[in-house]
Amino acid sequence: AGQDRVNTLKRLAAGREAKATRGKLVMAGYPPFGYKRTGSGKTANLRIDEDQAAVVRLIYHLYTHEHLTLRAIASRLEASAKLDAFADSGIAHFQGGR
Repeated sequence: AGQDRVNTLKRLAAGREAKATRGKLVMAGYPPFGYKRTGSGKTANLRIDEDQAAVVRLIYHLYTHEHLTLRAIASRLEASAKLDAFADSGIAHFQGGR
């Protein structure tokens, strides 16, 4: 039974890798923050969500240019109400956010 599980996991991983190699979307659940899913099934793809992407760009800037810690970035985002895009994404519910 243990070897069957290992074989199944290997086949699933190989399938995901082959799909990604063909340029297809490989994901389950919510898209990464900053993106929205378009289409479904074999036509599914990701597109940039400009509202959320603005938050991602700000986080990147604060981390790379202002050298803020993750805690300081979170505080800055909370103080500026930039988390609305995050809360609206539905992800916050699963990660203990608003």
